[in-house]
Amino acid sequence: MAQSVIEGLVYGFLIMSEVVLRRELHASKLLITLFTMVMPVSALSSLYFSHFITKHPSKIRHLIILAALLTRLPLLLFPLMPTAYGMLLFAIVFYIGFSFIKPVQNLFMQANYEKKELGKIFGYMTSLNKIIFIVSIYSFGRMMDHDGSLYIIVFTVGAFLSFVSMILTAFIPFDKWRESEGQSRAFDPLIIPTLIRVFKKSPHYFIYEVAFFTYGAGFMVILAAIPILLVDHLHLSYSTISTGRGFFTAIVIIFLTPLFGKWFDRSTPAFLGKIIFAVLAGYPLSMIVAYLVPGSLTIPAVYMAFVFFGIAMSGVTIIWNMGPLYFVKKEEDSAEMTSVHVTMTGMRGLIMPPIGFLLMYIHILAPFIASIIFLLAGALIMAFLDKKLTR
Repeated sequence: MAQSVIEGLVYGFLIMSEVVLRRELHASKLLITLFTMVMPVSALSSLYFSHFITKHPSKIRHLIILAALLTRLPLLLFPLMPTAYGMLLFAIVFYIGFSFIKPVQNLFMQANYEKKELGKIFGYMTSLNKIIFIVSIYSFGRMMDHDGSLYIIVFTVGAFLSFVSMILTAFIPFDKWRESEGQSRAFDPLIIPTLIRVFKKSPHYFIYEVAFFTYGAGFMVILAAIPILLVDHLHLSYSTISTGRGFFTAIVIIFLTPLFGKWFDRSTPAFLGKIIFAVLAGYPLSMIVAYLVPGSLTIPAVYMAFVFFGIAMSGVTIIWNMGPLYFVKKEEDSAEMTSVHVTMTGMRGLIMPPIGFLLMYIHILAPFIASIIFLLAGALIMAFLDKKLTR
């Protein structure tokens, strides 16, 4: 819970990075596209981290502390290069650490809680995270409207706080995991054969990942277009953007995530997926409306977009993080299945932001139209899987 509070604080700063890049540092569309690719593409390393975790389980705490030292403390040097390329480097180092921590977190959850409790506990943890997130992003938006250079100090402080959160993670109890060394299966350094082996073992999990890949395509194709639309076309202030991304998104997540968590415990991730992927289509649709309607209605339309985003993310947060655990059969599969899930995020991160970048040159609304199509397709695939799981 303490780690989740700190991460909520840090994420409130980082989620505004693309807006800072465009408004303060005048970054090009290409650089912003590259920036949005960093988090998903860094996830490709997750399979390799998973190998180390399962190969050396008694060293997990040491590995987490090492990751904190290598991917968080160097970020304290950000004031020496507070440029657009400095922010890109900042993001690369930060998200490599994230791709290591995610399989570890799921392993800890599975080791410490019964399967029927996972959704509920994760829901409460996420709600607490988002309460702090609201305060963080709103404060950051107000500060940036007052002084546009404050991002340098704020991101540096965020790097230190994230270091503290990783150290806290290292001390989460982890007694149920086997302590013997070298018992994990042989590691294949090639990503594709590993994916094939995991998917052959669980065909339902393969369909789940296809659905998530399609949803992720809809989510990622607009990543670079969002800050361009908000800053260049809608001319919104930091406070307005942070209120939409912060208050309207997070307040919905705070109230709905525990409910989705309990729903997850009583149903299948596919049942939730088909609903929330369809709801998320309202996010790009509302952004299109914000672009088309008269000026007085622009801000309400943007806020409505973030309400749709919040509703959907309340469920996506649950099934993205906890969904792979639904398909695992034994504890040692947990880290590998989660890392496969994260790696698939990296694969679509290589493909979809560049496609979104090209679509922007057709028209700023083109990525949003493509997003709606992908999200609805993902919902249909999840509906197909849900029928298979409930037969």
